[in-house]
Amino acid sequence: GAVWVGIPGLRTLRIYPLERFVVHTREDGTRELVQKWDYSDHYRVADFQLGIRVPSADTNDLMPVKVEYNEIGRVTNPFKVAFNTDDQWPQRFSAAGVSAISTYTRQKPVREVLAAQDATSAEEMSNAITERMNRSLEDIGIFVRESQYVDISTVNDADAQMLGDVARA
Repeated sequence: GAVWVGIPGLRTLRIYPLERFVVHTREDGTRELVQKWDYSDHYRVADFQLGIRVPSADTNDLMPVKVEYNEIGRVTNPFKVAFNTDDQWPQRFSAAGVSAISTYTRQKPVREVLAAQDATSAEEMSNAITERMNRSLEDIGIFVRESQYVDISTVNDADAQMLGDVARA
């Protein structure tokens, strides 16, 4: 069907790159997010999911961790997504996720961040990330429904050895 987007030349449909991640399980049982790219000229208003990967997030005691989260969001205002952004809403979404995760980890010592591998701590971290992302994305018409924990681990093997069982939880 036809879609009215405005006066031709002034407002048209925009094609934007959409970065997404697929969860891949390695032979040793560890998981990683594999980056994929799609191109789209429409805005999905049903739930969508994007993986957020932070390869090195600082902690309170300056021991970096690798964090992977799956974010489930929804476009609540397609007009804002289409015309109140710089055409890069997926990157804005990802940046809000990286910022929310980094802000959370910088406030906590590494042992507490790694402890988010238990259900209660993971839920606390997920809720904090969701809340912060929603504050960041409200102006562009996107709502984050849920932040799902995928993986948190130390970046350096030496840090993992020093932390012992906490790093292997």
